[in-house]
Parts: sequence; structure tokens; C-alpha cells
Amino acid sequence: MLLTLTLVFAPTAGARAARRAPLIRAEAYAVVGAIAGPDVRVRCTITQDGVFDALGHVDWRMRRIELAPRICRRLNGLVSAAATPATSASFTQAEALLVLVHESVHLSTYEGRSDEALTECRAIQLVHVAARMLGLDDATARALGHEAMRYDAELPGPGNWMVGLHEIPSYHSPDCHDDGPLDIDPESHDWPN
Repeated sequence: MLLTLTLVFAPTAGARAARRAPLIRAEAYAVVGAIAGPDVRVRCTITQDGVFDALGHVDWRMRRIELAPRICRRLNGLVSAAATPATSASFTQAEALLVLVHESVHLSTYEGRSDEALTECRAIQLVHVAARMLGLDDATARALGHEAMRYDAELPGPGNWMVGLHEIPSYHSPDCHDDGPLDIDPESHDWPN
């Protein structure tokens, strides 16, 4: 008697999610490449299954940035049509751009790339440049830099109890300010642009 075994492979939930995940546009990839190098890949596949709302993270070994799908959609929206500055839509676009730039800095050659606070400080200051790389005019790019600062102010800092217990990292450095030691353009006083 000959027994035939037929295997049927069904895609896993992760594989199905990866197929449905948005891709970031080429302009956003150019930003990643300018900051982190051309060999970095971006996936829009972070799912929310924990207590924290992860918007992005990096895989150092694979040189890969993973973003929440909504961040990718907002980035693509920013490339297609930037929202009017100082609106809730521009705030979410600035958040998305800051997340992309922040994760790119982690994979860059920047000396502080492994420290969340130093990475965030560098990323905030690069939002304006990144927005210009996306093709946005200077006024909109500057507005996005200021919107990114508003988003950054909501991130955990030294006064956060979870930071104090070393449960989460601090995203703020006391040296990150206009004319401070981490200011990458001390000639400009339009912080963080």
C-alpha cells in the first residue's frame, strides 16, 4: 500500500500581514539612504501586540528599519501632498517623518546612534533636511521641523517614572537645544531647523 502525503502550506498571519503592508515611496527611501546608507531596507510590518505602541525599530544585524504601517502611510501621504502646517494632519506627518529619520540615524555612522536621546536629538535636527529631500518647499519643511519638536515633547524623558525605573529609555538629552553641545548647526537659531 502506497501512502501519498500532500502538504498544504497556508501563509502565516505574519506572511499575510507582510503582503498587505504598505511600501514607502522612493523619495522616503532616498532619505533613509542619505542618512543610513544605501544598503538599508524598510518594512512596514510592525504589529501592535504589547503594552507599548511601537512606531519603529531597527534590526542592526539585518540593517533593516521596521515601521508601523500607519507611519508608512503617513510618509507616503506627506510625499504625495503635505498637509497644511499647524494642523493635526501635519502633526501626524511630522511624527512619521521623525520616526523614519530617527530609525535611519540608528543605522547611520553617527557616534551617538546607539543612544536613544542622542539619536532623537540628531533626528529632530534632520527633519527639515529630510523634508526638503522629499521635495517639500522650505517653509513647509521648517514647519515640519517645528511639528516634530511638538511630537518629541511627548516622548519619555528623565522625569518619566518608567525611565527612572529603567523600563524604557529616555528620548531627551539636556544638551539638545539651540546652541547646545548637540546642535549640528549652531549658526542657525531656528531650532531645530
